[in-house]
Amino acid sequence: MNKSFERSFVALALGLFLCLVAMLTGSPVSAQSTFGSLSGTVTDSSGSAIPDAQVVLTSLATGASQTLTTGGDGLYTFVNLNPGDYRLEVQKDGFKHYRREPVTIQVQQSFRIDPALEVGAVTQTVEVKRRSSLRPPRLSVRLSKSAPLMKSRSTAATYST
Repeated sequence: MNKSFERSFVALALGLFLCLVAMLTGSPVSAQSTFGSLSGTVTDSSGSAIPDAQVVLTSLATGASQTLTTGGDGLYTFVNLNPGDYRLEVQKDGFKHYRREPVTIQVQQSFRIDPALEVGAVTQTVEVKRRSSLRPPRLSVRLSKSAPLMKSRSTAATYST
Protein backbone atom coordinates (compact mmCIF):
# COMPACT_ATOMS: atom_id res chain seq x y z
CA MET A 1 0.00 0.00 0.00
CA ASN A 2 2.92 2.26 0.58
CA LYS A 3 4.16 1.92 -3.01
CA SER A 4 0.73 2.68 -4.53
CA PHE A 5 0.48 5.79 -2.36
CA GLU A 6 3.89 6.94 -3.59
CA ARG A 7 2.90 6.34 -7.21
CA SER A 8 -0.32 8.33 -6.79
CA PHE A 9 1.50 11.16 -5.09
CA VAL A 10 4.18 11.30 -7.82
CA ALA A 11 1.51 11.23 -10.55
CA LEU A 12 -0.44 14.03 -8.87
CA ALA A 13 2.71 16.13 -8.34
CA LEU A 14 3.78 15.59 -11.96
CA GLY A 15 0.31 16.58 -13.22
CA LEU A 16 0.29 19.76 -11.15
CA PHE A 17 3.78 20.63 -12.31
CA LEU A 18 2.84 20.20 -15.99
CA CYS A 19 -0.30 22.36 -15.52
CA LEU A 20 1.79 25.06 -13.87
CA VAL A 21 4.35 25.01 -16.69
CA ALA A 22 1.58 25.18 -19.32
CA MET A 23 -0.02 28.15 -17.59
CA LEU A 24 3.24 30.07 -17.28
CA THR A 25 4.49 29.43 -20.81
CA GLY A 26 1.16 29.60 -22.66
CA SER A 27 0.13 32.65 -24.70
CA PRO A 28 -2.19 35.06 -22.94
CA VAL A 29 -5.81 34.90 -24.00
CA SER A 30 -7.55 38.23 -24.38
CA ALA A 31 -11.25 38.85 -24.61
CA GLN A 32 -12.48 39.69 -28.08
CA SER A 33 -14.87 42.54 -28.69
CA THR A 34 -17.31 42.99 -31.54
CA PHE A 35 -17.54 46.75 -31.01
CA GLY A 36 -15.76 49.80 -32.40
CA SER A 37 -15.35 53.37 -31.17
CA LEU A 38 -15.32 56.92 -32.50
CA SER A 39 -13.66 59.94 -30.93
CA GLY A 40 -12.36 63.34 -31.87
CA THR A 41 -11.97 67.00 -31.02
CA VAL A 42 -14.41 69.67 -32.18
CA THR A 43 -12.53 72.85 -33.14
CA ASP A 44 -13.17 76.11 -34.96
CA SER A 45 -11.39 77.03 -38.20
CA SER A 46 -8.39 78.37 -36.24
CA GLY A 47 -7.95 75.07 -34.37
CA SER A 48 -9.28 76.24 -30.99
CA ALA A 49 -11.38 73.72 -29.09
CA ILE A 50 -15.13 74.32 -28.99
CA PRO A 51 -16.66 73.43 -25.60
CA ASP A 52 -20.32 72.50 -25.12
CA ALA A 53 -20.91 71.49 -28.75
CA GLN A 54 -23.66 68.92 -29.27
CA VAL A 55 -22.35 65.80 -31.06
CA VAL A 56 -24.94 63.32 -32.41
CA LEU A 57 -24.10 59.90 -33.84
CA THR A 58 -26.96 58.15 -35.68
CA SER A 59 -26.97 54.58 -37.00
CA LEU A 60 -28.05 54.58 -40.64
CA ALA A 61 -29.32 51.00 -40.29
CA THR A 62 -31.53 51.46 -37.23
CA GLY A 63 -31.99 55.22 -36.86
CA ALA A 64 -30.90 54.99 -33.21
CA SER A 65 -28.86 57.97 -32.07
CA GLN A 66 -26.54 58.89 -29.22
CA THR A 67 -25.87 62.46 -28.13
CA LEU A 68 -22.83 63.83 -26.30
CA THR A 69 -21.70 67.30 -25.30
CA THR A 70 -18.04 68.19 -25.71
CA GLY A 71 -16.05 69.16 -22.66
CA GLY A 72 -13.92 72.25 -22.23
CA ASP A 73 -11.26 70.60 -24.40
CA GLY A 74 -13.71 69.95 -27.25
CA LEU A 75 -13.33 66.16 -26.93
CA TYR A 76 -16.04 63.57 -27.57
CA THR A 77 -15.94 59.75 -27.48
CA PHE A 78 -18.53 57.17 -28.51
CA VAL A 79 -17.68 53.63 -27.33
CA ASN A 80 -19.21 50.17 -27.75
CA LEU A 81 -20.54 50.93 -31.23
CA ASN A 82 -21.95 48.12 -33.31
CA PRO A 83 -20.24 47.76 -36.68
CA GLY A 84 -22.03 49.64 -39.47
CA ASP A 85 -22.56 53.00 -41.10
CA TYR A 86 -23.34 56.10 -39.04
CA ARG A 87 -24.03 59.83 -39.51
CA LEU A 88 -22.01 62.27 -37.38
CA GLU A 89 -23.50 65.71 -36.72
CA VAL A 90 -22.09 68.58 -34.65
CA GLN A 91 -23.98 71.74 -33.64
CA LYS A 92 -23.00 74.81 -31.69
CA ASP A 93 -24.64 78.23 -31.64
CA GLY A 94 -22.76 80.68 -33.84
CA PHE A 95 -21.32 77.94 -36.07
CA LYS A 96 -22.49 76.18 -39.22
CA HIS A 97 -23.97 72.71 -38.78
CA TYR A 98 -21.39 69.92 -39.40
CA ARG A 99 -22.54 66.65 -40.98
CA ARG A 100 -20.56 63.64 -42.19
CA GLU A 101 -22.13 60.54 -43.67
CA PRO A 102 -21.35 57.67 -43.86
CA VAL A 103 -18.92 57.04 -41.04
CA THR A 104 -18.12 53.33 -41.16
CA ILE A 105 -17.41 51.64 -37.82
CA GLN A 106 -15.70 48.25 -37.92
CA VAL A 107 -15.13 45.52 -35.34
CA GLN A 108 -12.33 46.29 -32.83
CA GLN A 109 -11.40 49.54 -34.60
CA SER A 110 -11.07 53.01 -33.12
CA PHE A 111 -11.73 55.88 -35.50
CA ARG A 112 -10.96 59.55 -35.04
CA ILE A 113 -12.81 62.41 -36.71
CA ASP A 114 -11.91 65.99 -35.74
CA PRO A 115 -14.71 68.25 -37.02
CA ALA A 116 -13.66 71.86 -37.70
CA LEU A 117 -16.72 74.11 -37.47
CA GLU A 118 -17.03 77.24 -39.56
CA VAL A 119 -18.46 80.44 -38.17
CA GLY A 120 -22.13 80.56 -39.10
CA ALA A 121 -24.06 83.30 -40.81
CA VAL A 122 -25.79 85.91 -38.68
CA THR A 123 -29.35 84.86 -38.05
CA GLN A 124 -32.29 87.15 -37.89
CA THR A 125 -34.95 86.97 -35.25
CA VAL A 126 -38.43 88.04 -36.19
CA GLU A 127 -40.47 89.21 -33.25
CA VAL A 128 -44.21 89.42 -33.72
CA LYS A 129 -46.17 91.60 -31.37
CA ARG A 130 -49.93 91.92 -31.23
CA ARG A 131 -51.14 95.09 -32.88
CA SER A 132 -52.91 97.28 -30.40
CA SER A 133 -56.33 98.38 -31.45
CA LEU A 134 -58.18 101.35 -30.05
CA ARG A 135 -61.53 99.93 -30.99
CA PRO A 136 -62.81 96.49 -30.10
CA PRO A 137 -63.21 93.97 -32.90
CA ARG A 138 -66.55 93.94 -34.72
CA LEU A 139 -68.69 90.89 -34.44
CA SER A 140 -71.04 89.90 -37.21
CA VAL A 141 -73.48 87.06 -36.81
CA ARG A 142 -75.36 85.27 -39.56
CA LEU A 143 -78.30 83.04 -38.83
CA SER A 144 -79.55 80.61 -41.39
CA LYS A 145 -82.37 78.13 -41.39
CA SER A 146 -81.55 74.56 -42.18
CA ALA A 147 -83.39 72.39 -44.65
CA PRO A 148 -86.86 71.30 -43.50
CA LEU A 149 -85.65 67.80 -42.56
CA MET A 150 -83.11 69.24 -40.15
CA LYS A 151 -84.54 70.75 -36.97
CA SER A 152 -81.48 72.70 -35.87
CA ARG A 153 -80.01 76.08 -36.61
CA SER A 154 -76.41 76.80 -37.36
CA THR A 155 -74.73 79.96 -36.27
CA ALA A 156 -71.63 81.33 -37.87
CA ALA A 157 -69.64 84.08 -36.23
CA THR A 158 -66.99 86.10 -37.98
CA TYR A 159 -64.54 88.38 -36.20
CA SER A 160 -62.94 91.26 -37.99
CA THR A 161 -60.65 94.01 -36.83
